Amino acid sequence: MIVPPLSEDCNERFPAITNPFFDDHHARTAHHLQQRLKQLAPTTLDGGRAILWFCRWCQKPWFEMGRTASFVCLSEIQVVEIAQQLGAELRLVSSFPSSICPLCAAIHLGGMPRIEEYSGRQGYRFTWEGMQSPHARFFCLLYASNTNSLQESLRKACSTHGDIPTTPIEHMRSVFRWLKTLPDPGEYEITPLPQSLLNHVNRLEPPKPGFSWCGYSWLAWCPLIGHVLVALGMTFPICSICSSSLLVACWRQIAREMERVLIC
Repeated sequence: MIVPPLSEDCNERFPAITNPFFDDHHARTAHHLQQRLKQLAPTTLDGGRAILWFCRWCQKPWFEMGRTASFVCLSEIQVVEIAQQLGAELRLVSSFPSSICPLCAAIHLGGMPRIEEYSGRQGYRFTWEGMQSPHARFFCLLYASNTNSLQESLRKACSTHGDIPTTPIEHMRSVFRWLKTLPDPGEYEITPLPQSLLNHVNRLEPPKPGFSWCGYSWLAWCPLIGHVLVALGMTFPICSICSSSLLVACWRQIAREMERVLIC
């Protein structure tokens, strides 16, 4: 594997020169992530980050290259090269930040989870990609909506950038515990996701032939966030109708699996 250059300063050692008191949110986030991950964690072209992880399930390091690419079964030489680029210490690979690798996720969970946090701790964006037939894909947006309408909250949730969480793991566990018991919304509380948004998602994340994205949104109360927009979506056969109760049931189960990832 040839690792592409990440940035002009990719060979600098941690910590990077980032002032935690910068007013810029991205500078503060970069600083907090570098402190937590003990590596540069530079952003990639797809909006994700380049991070060298350690999987506690298989006890091996793996490399995440943004939101769409990952590399497992790395050789010792590859680990050394990547660590040098990211400024990560190489004394013990088990000291890398922990995250389940795609192979273990497929074997033990049946799908690949992804957890992102909105800026200003406004909520979370969760995704799940099924590894078994019919390889369904899901998303869940939880976005603080204390003063906004449902439509305005949905617009912000879909346009706001998500990043690696900096909140304590226990906070995320509490969110998953809430999501595991998410009640079905009332008939007059729920609205289908607008077709313009679904068309946008279909272009960004094309589903399998014969499938299309569908979903619903509503406002709810989450003790950890307050008034919150809940927007759930999944890929579903075009000739069928996706019900909100099915989506809620799916995400209750997905939340259980994601909570397992945080525990391990």
